[in-house]
Amino acid sequence: MKRFSGGGALTLALLVLTALTTFVAAEETESRTIRASVGDIVTLPLEPAEGIWEHRVITPTLISVTDRRQLAERVELVLSMMSAGTGRLEAVRILANRVVDRKYFFFQIEAKPSEEIADPRAGTDEEPRVPETRGGQQESGEQQDLGFAVRMYEDGEYEAAVQAFTLFRSKYPSSAELQQLSIYEGQALHALKRYTEAITRLGPAAQGGDERLRSLAQLWIGASASALGNMDTALAAYLSAFNPQHPDIDIRARTGAAVTYGRTGRSSLADEQFKRIFSLYAGTRERNEGYLPALFHAATFYDRDILDAELAVRYYQEFLTLAIDALMKGGMNHENSRRLRQEIAQAEERLAYLRRTFTDFR
Repeated sequence: MKRFSGGGALTLALLVLTALTTFVAAEETESRTIRASVGDIVTLPLEPAEGIWEHRVITPTLISVTDRRQLAERVELVLSMMSAGTGRLEAVRILANRVVDRKYFFFQIEAKPSEEIADPRAGTDEEPRVPETRGGQQESGEQQDLGFAVRMYEDGEYEAAVQAFTLFRSKYPSSAELQQLSIYEGQALHALKRYTEAITRLGPAAQGGDERLRSLAQLWIGASASALGNMDTALAAYLSAFNPQHPDIDIRARTGAAVTYGRTGRSSLADEQFKRIFSLYAGTRERNEGYLPALFHAATFYDRDILDAELAVRYYQEFLTLAIDALMKGGMNHENSRRLRQEIAQAEERLAYLRRTFTDFR
């Protein structure tokens, strides 16, 4: 397993956003650039272990978190390099309900050559060499501008993020990042409840060259169309987003389709889709972040008008077990944590009602 150590990484100056943020004493911000190749497994240490570390992969098409380990002196994220490009990950450390450390990691991921020289230590117990980082390497202006725009989005400054994305597009009209940027912009517009604009911005990304990004754009088009009440458009987008090659997108798209079927009175199709989800992904439920929302929506679907109280109880119970475990492990951002706590409270309330009302579940 390749292991990254911070020794060769570049520490950039703290970016002070006086117009958008207020002063927070003792918060430290750090950026690092890491070089790797497609197929590499990189272990990223987050130190110190004190407090709660939360992380977010900003470029899920390029890097994937395959494991998270809590050690005595640090937290380790095990990352898989999936595609060539500039991968990005943000991590924050929280103490006493306050962010005290914020780290931005940029992964310069190169495609592997068609013919590789065999590692002479293959088959031995010696750990592979860490990919070297270029000390003092400066990020390009394009990377810095995109990183700034993404940080605005990640910090919930959606208006500022939309402006930054628009500026980036005009400044770098031929950037290889435009397909992904359109998805960020669509998500920001969705968060601002500007759903029609979100669909317009996501449209080109849904026709772009990257298969995963096409599916992701269709997923968000479905969400925005659903918010507008355009159920036919939403359903078509969700169905177009189905992609078993990318389970994290596929399960969300299937959940969106199931919910849309349920809202439009096609209960048998909703039931079929939920059962398909659990047959496909039950074995990877602890690794697929879309499994929890699928469970919650399935439980509420079967709970509606007591459509199937037995399944509702079953899915509420499984949801609560996994959701409480997810909160205990940490690692999710504030918004997702808040939403999950609300869903837990709702699930507990409904499960208690079903148990009081139906003797079979007492």
